[in-house]
Amino acid sequence: MMVSHRGKHLQGAACPECGGRLYSGSKPFRMRDVLLGTFPVHECETCGEYFFTARGWAAAEKAARAKGLFGSVGETGARHLTPSTSKAHA
Repeated sequence: MMVSHRGKHLQGAACPECGGRLYSGSKPFRMRDVLLGTFPVHECETCGEYFFTARGWAAAEKAARAKGLFGSVGETGARHLTPSTSKAHA
């Protein structure tokens, strides 16, 4: 999948997956089949892997919280797995 809006090359930034060059861009983000919006990412021109920027992830998390899709048990009624509650770590 291509970046929605390819921006400038990020000087000195390499893809952690393949070492390719990263570009700034934006991608739509869904959680539980709900489109939360389009947020800033860094995308690799070689392998296509993308990574949300800190600003992008913060905005996506805020949008998810506003829709009740992300948060603590008291906020959503959902229980989130942590290493202490996950069967994989028990």
